[in-house]
This record gives sequence, structure tokens and C-alpha cells, in this order.
Amino acid sequence: MNTQHHAAQPYPPGRVGSSCLLYGGVSMALALAMQLLGLFERGDARLQQSLSWILSDSFQTAVSEPVLFMVAAMFSFGIAFAVLDSPAAWRRIVLGLTALVLVLAMVPVCALWQIYFSPFFVVVAYFWAWFCTMMYTSQHVMPCEIGVVEKTHQPHVGIHAKPERVTASPEQTSPESSDTEGNHQVAKPDNNPDTKYQPKD
Repeated sequence: MNTQHHAAQPYPPGRVGSSCLLYGGVSMALALAMQLLGLFERGDARLQQSLSWILSDSFQTAVSEPVLFMVAAMFSFGIAFAVLDSPAAWRRIVLGLTALVLVLAMVPVCALWQIYFSPFFVVVAYFWAWFCTMMYTSQHVMPCEIGVVEKTHQPHVGIHAKPERVTASPEQTSPESSDTEGNHQVAKPDNNPDTKYQPKD
């Protein structure tokens, strides 16, 4: 019994809520530590220089750190929940790439209004949340995948399938069963045409 259960479900069941909080919080802590250490300052300087050269204008304002923290938290916890609650690997990859393109697209969009949006803090928090949840889902069976697995293992029954009728052949029917039904004997018709002209007894 244990061998069959292990073969049918090789990975342990996963959790969505606690895993989302765990990986989202760890990714935010990692990005915040890198921000406090000043690891993003050189990248910000180069990105501002390249954007100002393309737009030929200097940035008037920059997105504040509390706003960056809120955006990073929204993306990191959001992608963690989306990956954990998606039943297929290709959906998780599509969600990850789509959200990453959306984060990177905020940089040139904000630059059009002369607002500098630093993508490094958000991208680091988002990427680690996505990467950790992808590793977690590859080693666990999520609740959204259990129903899909059960449906695939159920036998397919056609909607228009009709049960076949089993009819007995004339050789299989016995005269006793036909005679005893209702205690009446059914007379067989006589096919001889001269019988009606014979005298009755």
C-alpha cells in the first residue's frame, strides 16, 4: 500500500499561504539588505546617465524609497502567490516573464515624465520570490494540482454511450418458460391451408 501511494504521488503536498509569506518576506529582506549596503548605487548612476542621454533631459524627481518598497512588496508577494496557485510549469514561467517585462517597462514610461524609477530593488525582490517559489513547486504537489491529477486518472466515459441490450436467441428460449408464463399455453398457428376444410371432432 505504501509503495503504490508513493509511486502515485512522489512529492509531498505543498502549502500556498505560508510559502507565499515565507518566500515573499525572504526576497524582500534580501533586496532591502542589498539596498542598505549600497549595491544599487552604481547601477542607478549608469542608468540615469543612459536615460538622460537618450531623452536629452535631466530627471526632475525620483521615486522615493517607501514607494519602491511598496512596489517591490506587491510584485514579490504577488508573483509568489501566482506561482504557488498555478497548476502547470508553463503558466508559472509565463507569469514570471510577463511580470518581469512589466517591471522593466516602468523605467522608460516614468522617464517620459522625467521621473526616475530605480528598477534594481524591485527586480531583485521579485526575481528571488519567483525563483524560490519555482523551486518549491517543482518539489511539491500544490493544492491546485491535486484536482488536475485526479481528473486525468479517472476513466473517460462517453456522454452518448448507451448500454448494450442483451437479447436471447430463439434457441436459448425454452418452451417451458413461455408456457409457464402466466400459466397460459400459446398455440402456434398452423400454416396448412387444408385444415379448415377438415371435419371437426
